[in-house]
Amino acid sequence: MPPLRLADKRWERATLRDFELRFDCFSKSRNCGAANVVPVLGKYVCGVVFDVDQEEFAVVARKEGAPHTYVEQCVELSLPEDSRISAITFRCRPGTERPQLCPSRAYLDLIREGAINYGMDAAWIETLTAITAQ
Repeated sequence: MPPLRLADKRWERATLRDFELRFDCFSKSRNCGAANVVPVLGKYVCGVVFDVDQEEFAVVARKEGAPHTYVEQCVELSLPEDSRISAITFRCRPGTERPQLCPSRAYLDLIREGAINYGMDAAWIETLTAITAQ
């Protein structure tokens, strides 16, 4: 199978409500804290949901380190115009979180650039900009 190109897939901006973005999952390949979403009432995480088939999902899961580093979690996302959709996200395996971690500047810039390229709102871009990087 050729490499998965998510940019070629159908996508939509989405918001994960009552979760917070943290970088408390250690990434060996990046040698820094990697993105994680953690339940926190009243917080939110903006992102993109992609429409992938089972084979493509398996590629994403493998890239994300599931089931060793990350585990799958079914979540409900808010879409534009107040619609909702169920989706699967990846969370750091419980008990392996390391709160002292932070992302590298390059990794955080990659996430921020993606948010800009996918048209996230200015408040979310500002939230990403305010995150401390190593």
